[in-house]
Amino acid sequence: FDRMRKRILRHLNQRSEMLSGISHDLRTPLTRIKLQLAFINDKEITNKLSRDVDEMEKMLNEYLQFSQSNFTEKSEKFNLSELIMSTVKKYENKNILVDQEREIFFSGRKNLIQRCLNNLLDNAVNFSKNIKVTQQKIKRSVLIFVEDDGPGIPSSEYENVFKPFYKIDKSRNQTKSSVGLGLSIASDIIRSHGGNIEMGNSEMGRQIICADKINTEQWLEVMEEAHGLGFRTTATVMYGHVEKTVHWASHLARIRDLQKRTGGFTEFVPLPYVHMEAPMYLKGNSRAGPSFREAILMHSIARIIFHGLIENIQASWVKMGKDGVFACLNAGANDIGGTLMNESITRAAGSDHGQEWEPNSMENSLIKMRRKPRMRTTLYRDAPVTQKGLAFSAPDLQQVENSKATKLQRSKKLDNLVQVV
Repeated sequence: FDRMRKRILRHLNQRSEMLSGISHDLRTPLTRIKLQLAFINDKEITNKLSRDVDEMEKMLNEYLQFSQSNFTEKSEKFNLSELIMSTVKKYENKNILVDQEREIFFSGRKNLIQRCLNNLLDNAVNFSKNIKVTQQKIKRSVLIFVEDDGPGIPSSEYENVFKPFYKIDKSRNQTKSSVGLGLSIASDIIRSHGGNIEMGNSEMGRQIICADKINTEQWLEVMEEAHGLGFRTTATVMYGHVEKTVHWASHLARIRDLQKRTGGFTEFVPLPYVHMEAPMYLKGNSRAGPSFREAILMHSIARIIFHGLIENIQASWVKMGKDGVFACLNAGANDIGGTLMNESITRAAGSDHGQEWEPNSMENSLIKMRRKPRMRTTLYRDAPVTQKGLAFSAPDLQQVENSKATKLQRSKKLDNLVQVV
């Protein structure tokens, strides 16, 4: 076994030395090419070729630095927590958040670990705005998570991105869609320390919009358990804030997969983000909600992806307004929810809708659209006749009267204070 191990190590060292030598030798012709480019008068061609040469030179330098550290650096015990912090500080990027439970010491090749961190952070910085680095120690294992809110990578490509120079999108240019050597070198470094590196879905978006709420996996687990106990629930999506279309697709696919197993969702409700008074938007951390086209498409795509699984697609008149709901009803929705009264959450975020939509007005609007209105229960059964009678004979909704808070009035130093007069 020892002889076999030595032969394998010798083979790996020979391979690395050979690649290092080739990389070193290639620097000379690249330098000559750069000199020749300086004599070309066509600046457009020169700039394009120069970018390609610079990219090649960068990759060669990366591999040379990696191979030199791999051969010469010895293992040592160092403060991993300090190394992570110092590496992040060099980026001078306020959008990189570091979450460290406690100081962690690690035995390994410090410079190589730093190069691995740099490669992962470079990739995150290039394709996202917000980044989070988390370190944990579980028993004798050290875990480092680098998460971001970028567009993401399809799960089918998770293994491929660690291959040298792999292009995720073959139709795009290399500098935008190729991972180069960065992730490949990062993978080699981690594996040389007896570890493993994996790609996965990030919860970064949820950390930005609702850090104190349960994550996707926890929600799906709770829903599956509830459905198994006989409960029927609603599935929703709030969209148009910090997420990308790939997150919409992932969200819908996860709900669809759970519905295939349990059949417990009675309806799906798209909820467009109302931004006007949302703190996240006022701080510049989100977009100004989805476009009207995006909102219509969300209902249409939901009808297609949930076909045969979730029968009801509900349009929220509180979010979309009445005209928006009518458009959704012509684009895949079949449910307009309840009449509500004095809705406060959406109106606090800046919406003009949510006070009340009377049953008579609802039915008349649907009849004008040549639809057949049907009052239902929460479980989508026909509403009892007595309940329908009460709903249609209810008096007009009275405006809410807020009494003075007196001693309970909040400090006027707080932002966005609403004074009751």
